[in-house]
Amino acid sequence: NLPDSTAPTTLTTARNITLELIPQTEQEKMDLWLRIRRGFAMRDLESPLIAVHEQWYSSRPAYVARMTERSRRYLHYIMQEVERRGMPSEIALLPMIESAFNPGAYSTSAASGIWQFIPSTGKHFGMQQNWWYDGRRDVVSATNGALDYLQKLHDQFGDWELALAAYNCGEGAIARAQQRNRAKG
Repeated sequence: NLPDSTAPTTLTTARNITLELIPQTEQEKMDLWLRIRRGFAMRDLESPLIAVHEQWYSSRPAYVARMTERSRRYLHYIMQEVERRGMPSEIALLPMIESAFNPGAYSTSAASGIWQFIPSTGKHFGMQQNWWYDGRRDVVSATNGALDYLQKLHDQFGDWELALAAYNCGEGAIARAQQRNRAKG
C-alpha cells in the first residue's frame, strides 16, 4: 500500500531513526530550478544574435557552473520576490547576464552590483550611495529596485521583452526605436 502523496509520511528505520517523506508537491516547492523553469512565461525568441549568445554560454560550462554556484546566495530571495510580484521567472535570471551574480561587479559605465545599476538609476530607485555604502551592491535593496524598475518598464512598454531591452539600453532608446518603426509603418 503506497502512502498518501498529499501528506507527509514517516518511516522508522532499523536504526530507530525517523524519516519524513515529503509529498511531491512539497519537493517541487523546495527545488528552486524546477520552480524557475515552471515559471517561464516569456516567448522563445529565435535570432542569429540569440544563437551567438547561447553558443557563448554553452561553450563555457566552467563559467556557467561558477556563476550558478555564486547565485545560490541570492537566487532564492530573488525568485521569491519575482513570484510574489507575479513576474515571469526569467527575470530572476537577469543577474546572470548583467553581472554573473557578482555583487561587486562594476562596469566601465559605472554600473554596479548584481543588477548593474548606474548611479542615477540606482538613486532613483531608492539605493543610497555614499563614500561608505553603495546600495547598488546590497542584494536586497538592488533586487527590490530592479524589480520595481522592470515592472515600471513593463507597464510603460506592455511587454517583458521590451522591458528587458529598456533595462539594458534605456527606456528612451526603446521609445525612440518604437517611434521610428511606427513612422515607417
